Amino acid sequence: MKYLIGTFIEIKSKKFNINIPLQRRITYLRGDSGVGKTSLVELIRAKIEDGDDSIELNKPDEYNIDILSSLSSSLDIENKRNSILIADDNIN
Repeated sequence: MKYLIGTFIEIKSKKFNINIPLQRRITYLRGDSGVGKTSLVELIRAKIEDGDDSIELNKPDEYNIDILSSLSSSLDIENKRNSILIADDNIN
């Protein structure tokens, strides 16, 4: 297993400036309702899917960022070995 200690993704917008340290391939963000987890996922989605220029997203060069729409397929996760996978807790 490759550890990502010292690696992070950074998201900047008008409302957010967040650095998320990645210590392993899977990093779990959690928190109370209303603290911004879904807003964070929507910012990332707007950047990678829509190309929103008002959002800056920095990541390690050797990784892609993918938003998971479902957790039902472990094969999808297995096939994305060089990806930072983002999932919201309200997906199926």
